[in-house]
Amino acid sequence: LVVSLGIFALFLCVSLPYLVRHIDGRYANFTIQLHVVCAAMIVTLYFFSSYQHRLRLVQVQADQLARLSNTDELTRLPNRRHMASLLEAELARFANGGRGFAVMLFDIDHFKLVNDRFGHGTGDATLVALATRATEVFLGTGALGRWGGDEFMALVSDIGPVDAKRVADALCAQVAATPLPGGRSITISCGVAVANVDDNIDNLLQRADAALYAAKRAGRDRAEGCPELKAG
Repeated sequence: LVVSLGIFALFLCVSLPYLVRHIDGRYANFTIQLHVVCAAMIVTLYFFSSYQHRLRLVQVQADQLARLSNTDELTRLPNRRHMASLLEAELARFANGGRGFAVMLFDIDHFKLVNDRFGHGTGDATLVALATRATEVFLGTGALGRWGGDEFMALVSDIGPVDAKRVADALCAQVAATPLPGGRSITISCGVAVANVDDNIDNLLQRADAALYAAKRAGRDRAEGCPELKAG
């Protein structure tokens, strides 16, 4: 658009003196028509360029809104809504012959005491620190998100019951062994459920949640599997 305006301005500078001196000349009418056509083309180019710019802005805003609607504001992990959609997709792939996967639910042991003793700012920092440590464990193996409050969910693909329990144990050990900023430490409890062919999202989550509470009843700072995992 800028180049077109520059050429048009140069064209005016060249042709305008001719039109002033030869307004009734042989080529005057043709020159004026040419100016009008050029101006119309530049106006059309301007509106087209403006439309493209507005369209890009709308696309960027739509992408930002989609990202915000699927991202937890505090930890920058996928939020519950996005994790639920990923879980549904995993179940659909598994039902159609895809590879197995495991659901892991974990939360911070006695998190309420952290908020009560040190304040919600420290509680938020603790959640962010846990998100960072968990991301390191699950990097390249599946999806990790904040399920709600101090509870997180991990979806680990292509894994069986024994390996899923091993990954969950490693997560608990790494969190317990890595002090937070300020020297404090936390522990987590984790429940593991491996998908079955006839699973839906509700019963799979119920089994993972039951395993999480089994870990709490067993003393916390540990991972527990669903009943079928123990039986195997």
